[in-house]
Amino acid sequence: MADLRDPWEPDSFGRPSEDNVRGPTQDFGSQPSSERKWDIPPNFRRFPARRPISPEVALKRSLRQNSNVVCGGLILVFLIGPIIIWVLTVMRWVIPGFDDVILGLSPVPLASINISIATLSLFLPAIIIARLLDMPFRAAFPMRRAKARMIVPGVFCCLGTSVAGLYIAALLTTLFASTIGATPTAPDFSPPIYGLAETIMFMIGISVIPAVFEELLFRGVIMQSLRRFGDGFALVTSSLLFAMLHRNFLQGPNALIVGMVLGYFTLRTGSLIPAIVAHFINNFMLAGITVAAMYMPARYAAMLQFSILPAYLALGAIGVILMIALNGGFTRLQHTFGEYELSARKKYLTFLFTPLGVVFTIVTLVLTIRHFEWI
Repeated sequence: MADLRDPWEPDSFGRPSEDNVRGPTQDFGSQPSSERKWDIPPNFRRFPARRPISPEVALKRSLRQNSNVVCGGLILVFLIGPIIIWVLTVMRWVIPGFDDVILGLSPVPLASINISIATLSLFLPAIIIARLLDMPFRAAFPMRRAKARMIVPGVFCCLGTSVAGLYIAALLTTLFASTIGATPTAPDFSPPIYGLAETIMFMIGISVIPAVFEELLFRGVIMQSLRRFGDGFALVTSSLLFAMLHRNFLQGPNALIVGMVLGYFTLRTGSLIPAIVAHFINNFMLAGITVAAMYMPARYAAMLQFSILPAYLALGAIGVILMIALNGGFTRLQHTFGEYELSARKKYLTFLFTPLGVVFTIVTLVLTIRHFEWI
């Protein structure tokens, strides 16, 4: 019987079928547009090579283009918020009465504006990256149905590994204080003290928006576009970019480690749903504990914060046990799908040292330095 399956429908590990992966050195200039696949480097679709090139040159060229598109999109994440604020500021000067409208807004509409800006800052770059790489949305944002036996261990493993990120952040804080006389800080995400509506908006901004739109961007289009260079490379690179985007050493280590866990379960299931659920629960619990501590006596709040880390470690251990019992443990990641593969060192150096890759790294470094408090 003929195989009528979509040639890019992922298998049980979330990978495209090996039989449908084309090598990077083929000339696809004459291929009908309806048959072009998103993982074929765009420069080979639009501008077929005039002379034969080696597989290494082909992979490097494709990886450089991917790096420029991805890092350019992440730079746009930094720019969208300031641009919108600048536009609103100009409107306050130009439009009569607009200043009074802005100053007269209550906390809930202001929170709605901030949430909308955060959503646009993450979602618009994700769409732009997907379009520039010619990725169908089903490939850039895989939303296959995931089974509970994968989602539940994923949530528990995410909570457990977040403890490691917190300890690494504490270690870095001590190290920086003793060596350079400065301690890293993080943006203030203190909950509002106005009322229920403001608290709900705070929970949405901390839990829902990052869980959905950060996953669409990092475990979605960024990691999925890099998978043609190897699942391990895609996982590490997308997690590193996720940590860099936080721009501080208090959240960065946790973002790196948790990002790798979220990425693994995305690769394992071929779906963003486990990562979105785990990310939401992780952020919701932290935000909920922060809000609850505001209304508790100091003694009970201290007990709650003291007990959360052991509870997270216990849940992480349960998650590992469930993965072994229900899913046969943790599967190794796939290498590149083609016959030729760059070494890990060449892949990371090629991705980093592109024009927009260097710009993104410098911008991130400058913004990270600003989140230091000098003793």
